[in-house]
Amino acid sequence: MIDLNRFVGLPWQDRGRTPHGCDCWGLLRLVYADALGICLPDHSNGYADTSDGAISDLIGTGLSDWLPVVAGTERPLDAILIRQAPWHVGVIVRRGLMLHMPENQTSCIEAYDTGRWSRRVEGIYRHREAAR
Repeated sequence: MIDLNRFVGLPWQDRGRTPHGCDCWGLLRLVYADALGICLPDHSNGYADTSDGAISDLIGTGLSDWLPVVAGTERPLDAILIRQAPWHVGVIVRRGLMLHMPENQTSCIEAYDTGRWSRRVEGIYRHREAAR
C-alpha cells in the first residue's frame, strides 16, 4: 500500500504546484506524479482561483482521462470530487479516508463518508492510466 502520510502537512498556496505550496489540484498532481508516474496537466492558468469552479471541469465533466468509479469500489489513489464553494478534489487513501488540501490550511487526511464531507461527494474517479 502506498503511504500518503508524507503528503500530510504541505502548505496551501492558490495555484501552487510544489511541496512548498499547493492547492487541491496541485496536491493531486504531486501524488499522481510520485505514486503513479502520471503527469497531470498543470492548469494553473486555467482558473482564476480555486473558488471559480474549474476544478470540476478538470475531472468531473466527461474528460476522457477520468473514469467514474462506483461508490464502494474506490481504491487508493482514486480522485474524489467534492462540492465545496464550489469544487474541491482529494485523493483516496483508503475507503472512507481522503488526503486533501483545505483552503488556507495544510494538507490532511479526513473521512469523506461521515461528517461534513459525506453530503458533498460528487463522485469518485480513476485516471485512465491508473485503471490499466
